[in-house]
Amino acid sequence: MTSLVAPRPLRPLPGPLGGWTLSMWRDPVATLSRAWREGGDLAFMRVGPQRVVLLTHPAHVEHVLVSHHRNYSKQTRGYDALRWGLGEGMLTSEGDFWRRQRRIAQPSFHHRRIAGFASAMLGAADRMIAGWSPGGTIALDAAMSAVALEIAGRTLMSFDAGRTANVVGPAVEALLACAWADTVGIRWPRWAPVPRVRRAASALASLDAIIFGLIAERRGAPPMDDLLSMLMEARDEETGEGMSDRELRDELMTMFLAGHETTATALSWTLLEIAARPEVRERLLAEVDALGEGPLSVEHLGRLPYTEAVFEESLRLHPPVWLLARAVEEDDEIDGARIPAGSRVMLSPYLVHRHPELWPEPERFDPERFTPEAKRARPRGAYFPFSLGPRMCIGTAFAMMEGKLLLASILRRFTLERVGDGTIRAEPVITLRPRGDLRMRVVPR
Repeated sequence: MTSLVAPRPLRPLPGPLGGWTLSMWRDPVATLSRAWREGGDLAFMRVGPQRVVLLTHPAHVEHVLVSHHRNYSKQTRGYDALRWGLGEGMLTSEGDFWRRQRRIAQPSFHHRRIAGFASAMLGAADRMIAGWSPGGTIALDAAMSAVALEIAGRTLMSFDAGRTANVVGPAVEALLACAWADTVGIRWPRWAPVPRVRRAASALASLDAIIFGLIAERRGAPPMDDLLSMLMEARDEETGEGMSDRELRDELMTMFLAGHETTATALSWTLLEIAARPEVRERLLAEVDALGEGPLSVEHLGRLPYTEAVFEESLRLHPPVWLLARAVEEDDEIDGARIPAGSRVMLSPYLVHRHPELWPEPERFDPERFTPEAKRARPRGAYFPFSLGPRMCIGTAFAMMEGKLLLASILRRFTLERVGDGTIRAEPVITLRPRGDLRMRVVPR
């Protein structure tokens, strides 16, 4: 990655009409796609006063997220916007504090402990499916959001989020909408009488009341089979310290918001892809039917390789977290180019997952890209829907298990068919959501 000769300075790309800043505000996905086409794997833009370097080669991804991760911090506008709602959880915190929190939380995410949440996931799936009318229609995004919200509430805090869905759902929506607007537009002071800021502040107060209330109830109470109890009992192996109420709140808020939103988005995209591809659906149905007629359990996960591949291919084309930004702390060099301190680098799974050198016919949906042999043949930085390196999402195994179990639960009972035939577009609002007519007909098996 480094060179013995002096690194070359980067020349900024000429911007579109109105400049890169306005273009990013209007359509960030199209803007970064254009920058990649015109600037290649290492493209330099000026976005407002900021120097931004878009990196789209897997070696660049590994450089920033793995081998030189300490030089690339999360002190960026987007993470600052998220900190208002999420606090200093593992997604947003840095340095020694982040390492301490990760040490404390890591044992709670051991695969044996995560496997214990399968029954809660399957129970939520069964309740969702029981409410569907054969031959009727559902709003796919709303259905996936509701089931992911229930699972997050039950597994994190033994909390029935469905009972307060009319509060929690809109609150999550308001916080994420404000965070995205702060990232790409004007960031107003938190006291400003601006509607989106007021909505987000009210949403934050509602969620804080729920989470701090649950923490207070559980202090001194017998432990329960959820992540809150695990985090309360966990101790830093170096200091023996546990988490304070505020630290618990920040971790729960992060997992609750980020976990529910990304899973709901990923499931929606996956079910849309299955509905559009009869050959994929038939192979999935055969795999699910081979499990037999008994109830699903965590033991069935190993018998769902094609379901896993379909989910992974959907995450390739539609990564919920489609863009990562990092601040450059000290001057660096990538592929012979100088990356000055103070710059921002952007890494986009959405673009890297479409790199034609790595993914032949990149827009084609093909689960065969995720056979064990195909995975081993690809470079490490080619696929990172959950990020990479030390900051890789701690909930990766949880999300993969949830996705596979929910898909298998749905496909055992129903297939979903699109009612409308309008275009589904990708809308970036922190996550990359599907937007359009998402009504689906529920067809019994």
